[in-house]
Amino acid sequence: YIRPGKRQKEISSAEQEILSKLYTYNGDNNKLPKEAVEEAYTALYQIDSSWTKKKVGDCWYDNVKRVRQKKEKDRKSSAS
Repeated sequence: YIRPGKRQKEISSAEQEILSKLYTYNGDNNKLPKEAVEEAYTALYQIDSSWTKKKVGDCWYDNVKRVRQKKEKDRKSSAS
């Protein structure tokens, strides 16, 4: 995984462990709650101060939501 932002750095194993908890989250309407973002942001910021709440949300969106949307789109196109 690559960290979102202007300077895309590789995500460390410690960061990946924190983000993996977000990636497995299933919320209502595939939305990530603010509490989950806040918790992940706090942990990630302690590792690397370049993390922001927006970057945490973007990382989840890029790695989870887009993948789900693509799978749904592929499933719909193959069903028709």
